Amino acid sequence: MHDQAPYRPYYYNLGDETGIADLAAAWDFDFSPAALSTFRVWLHSQYASLTALNAEWGSHFATWDTVLPPTTTAAKQASNENFAAWNNFKAFMDSAFADALRAGTDAVHQADPTAKAAIEGAQIPGWGGYDYTKLSHAVDVMETFDAGNNVEIAHALNPALTLLSTSGGSGAGEQHRIWHELLQGERGLVVWDEDGSIVAPKGTPGPRGLAESATFNELRGGLGALLIARRTQPGPVGILYSAASFRLRWTLDHRADGDAWGQRGSEREGEDNATRLAMRRAAATLVHAGLQPSWLSHAMIAAGALRHGLRAVVLPDSLALSPAESAKIRQFRARGGLVLADGAPGIFAQHGRRLPKP
Repeated sequence: MHDQAPYRPYYYNLGDETGIADLAAAWDFDFSPAALSTFRVWLHSQYASLTALNAEWGSHFATWDTVLPPTTTAAKQASNENFAAWNNFKAFMDSAFADALRAGTDAVHQADPTAKAAIEGAQIPGWGGYDYTKLSHAVDVMETFDAGNNVEIAHALNPALTLLSTSGGSGAGEQHRIWHELLQGERGLVVWDEDGSIVAPKGTPGPRGLAESATFNELRGGLGALLIARRTQPGPVGILYSAASFRLRWTLDHRADGDAWGQRGSEREGEDNATRLAMRRAAATLVHAGLQPSWLSHAMIAAGALRHGLRAVVLPDSLALSPAESAKIRQFRARGGLVLADGAPGIFAQHGRRLPKP
């Protein structure tokens, strides 16, 4: 950083398409002694006692040092559909990934308090550490692949996060994409110029640079500047973003796969499932109706976010809900709020234990 600081780079990149194992794939990771030791410490933040953990997991561990999570294959075989232990371990791995990035961000700030830390190539919400409730607070800047509503979710969960996209093309289609992402909350553009078509070797504008100069100028001034400077006012409808529900949906969908789930790479895991489809349809329906949805996390609902100007809340394939969330949603409904769900929400407790009654 000391070598680069005189050039005032906009950000220091902590990783490009970084993540856990094969990014969007549902890998079992990490069962090393160090990771398991840290996992047991993390569990203290989730459970008041070992007795409470055993009750939720349906386990009989005598001491914290003996607590072990199941593998994915073992978890899928649970006849009572209690996935709490497996879901907790996956949530811990997401937290560990976000904590590692946060440590990198803190190191950048320590070396230069004015510098920004970033990741590039941020992935679709799902596997590989991409729980945006955690990730959106781990860095200052994020360059994303726009997928699975990740841009809107990250922007809503941390309005201070600067979101960027990369432009490697030209023409009407690329201009539409750039403006669309600006409207979603992205605030900058990385211009990919591997062939010198933006800036020629002699420093003069290349053919793509000349063709796109009007767009770049409008982004930096005029309408683009107004959009960048605006403060987004979310509408009166909230959508729950639930990483726990995504994990549980995946487990239910792939219980019959046996060990074959391990052959599903990041491309397969980037495909739609019921949770992603429900989220996208909810968001698209609201936007087309002229409403800017507010994305909510489990913690936000439990803390009382439904009391702040919302008239409706959407629970898209929301399989997991905590007692605190359920109580807040019932109170919201009792005050006249509208609750929309595409099925029975809360069929699992927040940790992933199947409930006798939703």
